Amino acid sequence: FRSMFTVFRCLIDGCSSADGTPLMLYFYDSHGLIFVVAYVLVIVFILFGVFNLIMAIFVEKTLEYAKLDTAKRREARYKEDVRIAKELRQLVLRICSHQNSVRQEYSKKTPGQKNMDSLKSGFKFAFRGARFMNDDG
Repeated sequence: FRSMFTVFRCLIDGCSSADGTPLMLYFYDSHGLIFVVAYVLVIVFILFGVFNLIMAIFVEKTLEYAKLDTAKRREARYKEDVRIAKELRQLVLRICSHQNSVRQEYSKKTPGQKNMDSLKSGFKFAFRGARFMNDDG
């Protein structure tokens, strides 16, 4: 258990003994240069290789979820555009049907009635304008 804890401390905090002296000097004296080179290669592999792999997995998943989120937003925007287009179509159809009914009703009137209607609408517009002017001023 003590050796596993020492290896764990070497990977996480740095290789030092309980009194703070570096363990690499002890390893160099007891096992030679080959052990120190092997240890450095293992640490470099772990730091750059494994951690880079873990980071790549995180980045890949993040990009995948971002792409999924973009697709969902695009679909929602499309549905909203379709809904607005349908409502606008209904509004235009209602305006056209109202215009047709007004045109048919207007075509049934005599010329005198048409003149009287235009006169009435002119008076209504003038009095509405005067009322708005009095409210503002």
